[in-house]
Amino acid sequence: NARYSNLNFSLSGGKDGSTYFLSMGYRNQQNATPGNELKQYTATLKYQTKLSEKVRLNTTISPALMRREGLDNFAANAYLPPNISPYNADGSFATFQNLFNPLAVLAQNEDKSQSITTNGQVDLQYDITPQLYVRTAVGGNFFQSKQEQYQSKDNGSGSNVGGRLRIYDRVTYNWTSFAQVGYTPKLKNDQRFLLLAGMELSDKYTSLLNGTGTGFSYDKIRELSLANVRTSASSKISDATVSYYSQMNYDLRRKYYVTLSGRADQSSLFGGDKRMALNAAIGAGWN
Repeated sequence: NARYSNLNFSLSGGKDGSTYFLSMGYRNQQNATPGNELKQYTATLKYQTKLSEKVRLNTTISPALMRREGLDNFAANAYLPPNISPYNADGSFATFQNLFNPLAVLAQNEDKSQSITTNGQVDLQYDITPQLYVRTAVGGNFFQSKQEQYQSKDNGSGSNVGGRLRIYDRVTYNWTSFAQVGYTPKLKNDQRFLLLAGMELSDKYTSLLNGTGTGFSYDKIRELSLANVRTSASSKISDATVSYYSQMNYDLRRKYYVTLSGRADQSSLFGGDKRMALNAAIGAGWN
C-alpha cells in the first residue's frame, strides 16, 4: 500500500498596525509502484506594516524544496511470463532476453531529482493624498533543478554500454519591478473612477547543462568524471523587458462598467526590425 502524509502548520498575529503570517508544510507521497516517491517542504512568510500614516510596507518570501525518485520500468514487463523467476539459483538477478528484470532495475538503477524554488517580493505604497498614491515593488524568483538517471551495467538497461549516467542541471532566476501612480477622485451619484499609469522592468536568465557518460568500471561509483565516454552540452538564455502601461476604470452604481487600457513593451526578444509592441483594449459591461 502507498502511504501519503501531509502536514501543515500556520501562525499569524499582529500589533500596532503590523500583521504577520507564517506557514510551513511537508508532504510525503509514495506511489503504489516501488521505487517512486515524492517529498516536498514549503514555507511562506508574509509581513505587513504601516511605517507611518501614509506609508505601507508588504513583504513576502516563499521557499520550497522538492525531492523525487521515479523508476518507470514496468510497462515492458507486462509481457513477462508469470512463471519466470527473477533470481538465479545462486540468488543473483536473472537476465531475460530483450527484456529488463524489473527487480534488478529497482535495486540497481537510479532516477532522482531535486528542485529548489524561492519567490520573494517587497511592496511599498505612499499615499500622497486620500485620492492619490504612489506604489513601487520589487520581486524575484529563483529556481534550480537537478536530475540524475543511472542505468546499471549489471542489468539489461545499461549492460550494452557498460552503464549509462545522465545528468541534467537547470538554473533560472528572474526579477520584476514596477512603479505606478494611482488616482481615485471622489465622484457623486454613486460613481467610481480609477486611473493608473506606471512602468515595469523585468529580466530573466536561464542556464541549462546536461551530461552523459557510459562505460563505468565500478558500478557503485556513479560520477560523470569516471565514465570512459563522456559528452556534454550547455546553453544560456537571457532576456529583458521594459514596459509602460496605463489603465482607466469607471463604473456607475456598480452596475455599468467601462475599462480602457494601453501598454507599450520593449523587449530583447523582439527582432532587429521591431523595437516596440503597442497594445490597447477597451471593455464595457453591465451587471
